[in-house]
Amino acid sequence: MNSNISALMSSQISLSGMETGIAERNWANQDLGEKIDFGALFKSVIDQVNSQQQTASGLQQAYQTGEIQDLSHVMLSAQKSSVLFNGLVEVRNRAVEAYQEVMRMGL
Repeated sequence: MNSNISALMSSQISLSGMETGIAERNWANQDLGEKIDFGALFKSVIDQVNSQQQTASGLQQAYQTGEIQDLSHVMLSAQKSSVLFNGLVEVRNRAVEAYQEVMRMGL
C-alpha cells in the first residue's frame, strides 16, 4: 500500500506545475500559418484536471485510512482540484455562450 501512496505523492508533485504549464506555452511565437487544435488542447486540459481529481481523491482516501498523516497536503490537493475544475467549468460555459451567440447571428 505504501507504493500506492508514493505514486499518489509523486503524481501530486508532477501535477503541481500543471496550472502554469498550459499558460507557459508561448502562443505568440507560433507561426501564423500553424493551426492550434482547440479540441486536442481542451482534451489535454480535461485529462489533467481529471488526473488531479483522482490524485486528490486517492490522498483523501489514504488520509482516512491512516496511511498518511499530512492533512495539509491532502487539503491542498483537494483545493487545487476544486480550483482547476471550476476553471474548466468556466471555460466550458464561455465556449457554450460563444457557440450560442454565433448561432443567433443572422446570415
